[in-house]
Amino acid sequence: MLLRFLLALGLVAGAGCSAVVSPDESRLSPGRDGGGGGADGGGLDAGRADGGGGTDGAVDGGGGGSCTPGTTDRVACGDRCGTAARVCNAEGTWEVGDCEGEGACAAGEAVRLACGGGFVTGTCSDACEAPELTCPLDVMLVLDVTGSHNNTLSANDELLVERVVEPLLSAGDVRVGVTVFADFPVSPFGRDSDRPFVGVRAPTADLAALRGALGSLPRMNGGDYPESGMEALFVLAGGDAHRTSTPLVCPSGSVAGGCWRDNAERAVVVVTDVSQHNAPSPTVGGGLVAPYPPDLGAPAWSDVLPLMRDEGIALFALVQDRGETENDGSRQLRSLVRMLGDEPAETVVVYRASSGSTPTLGTEMTELGNLLFTRYFGG
Repeated sequence: MLLRFLLALGLVAGAGCSAVVSPDESRLSPGRDGGGGGADGGGLDAGRADGGGGTDGAVDGGGGGSCTPGTTDRVACGDRCGTAARVCNAEGTWEVGDCEGEGACAAGEAVRLACGGGFVTGTCSDACEAPELTCPLDVMLVLDVTGSHNNTLSANDELLVERVVEPLLSAGDVRVGVTVFADFPVSPFGRDSDRPFVGVRAPTADLAALRGALGSLPRMNGGDYPESGMEALFVLAGGDAHRTSTPLVCPSGSVAGGCWRDNAERAVVVVTDVSQHNAPSPTVGGGLVAPYPPDLGAPAWSDVLPLMRDEGIALFALVQDRGETENDGSRQLRSLVRMLGDEPAETVVVYRASSGSTPTLGTEMTELGNLLFTRYFGG
């Protein structure tokens, strides 16, 4: 009798609602503001604006008053649209079961999803269903414009627009930018007119502007085989540009380097046909490809890696396979992707080209677009 009386009052463990159930197995993690859904968790964070809400385990109308023995019904419980079964016992008081069927969040709660260095926000529905939130995405194209690669770019620039840029812009809140690299204007690495990095177009959702930028890329030369891709990645990740580089002019409110939005996920897409100076050699364990002299002041991969990690920048690539040589960018870029904690099969597309020919990369561009779409939009 005493146990039933205590159960009716909700004073015995197990009489109230069960713990909050996460509605999504991967990214959605509801919780109060300041709780488990913050930036570190990378998940959904729900909290009432007034800091209130019901008490877990409380059942509306579940305890007080008398009732007709044998009566059964369901009552609201918790603060996430749950219900609990109750039965009127022989003594004419209610016995209440566990809270069931709770939603993702409390109706009217502010819900936020951690993205980049900030959040996107929404409101929980009256049915306690979480809003569908997706992170904005900023993608930076990083294009090799040296002599050995210019013809390949020119032959495939429209494919790059149609199969990578346009599908991304159509997918959601996405912006795409354009940058290029060649090499330092120092012999034997490059000619006087070469530049190690040039910002062409800050990230934008303007398809016509991007098509125009890609159709009028600067053409440079280069000297030896490897190029200055490390300078490009270093600047885009927030490092200081070399005196011979031309960084992007970023709009107010964006993060310098790649002009990233604070609350956007970030990706760079390197398109090249060769390996990069000052990055790990694909053939010599622990060594660097044709390292620059120290007095040039050029960054190395060891400078780039921590910045890309800190800024949350993912590395994608479309690159030529040159076989097992130091000039092979495909093996080098796969290695860099692994060091960033990613899988090359999910980020690097490799093509092969016959000597003296200009490849058409329709299949490869489609694959690159699919990898980006799968990563950020789920398929």
